[in-house]
Amino acid sequence: MPAYNGQADVDLTLASFSESALVHVLIVDDGSTPPIVAPALDNLKIEVLRMPQNGGISATRRRRQVTSTLRLQLRRPGRDCRAEFVSAF
Repeated sequence: MPAYNGQADVDLTLASFSESALVHVLIVDDGSTPPIVAPALDNLKIEVLRMPQNGGISATRRRRQVTSTLRLQLRRPGRDCRAEFVSAF
């Protein structure tokens, strides 16, 4: 999940999860000031990967792809959130 200076949006998005199984979430913080902090929520294992400076959404996505084996990625166009299936394996 890409994030830049949007702690409240990150908190709201993650709080909206209602999964009964453990969900792994990778937040790529694109140089936010102050840094994005992972909230403590049930059934979510959240990792924050902080980029040293703002590089834009494309750099954030590239960084996530290099460091992650995520099968589901969240994109938030404006205030909307949709889940996009990436791959089965």
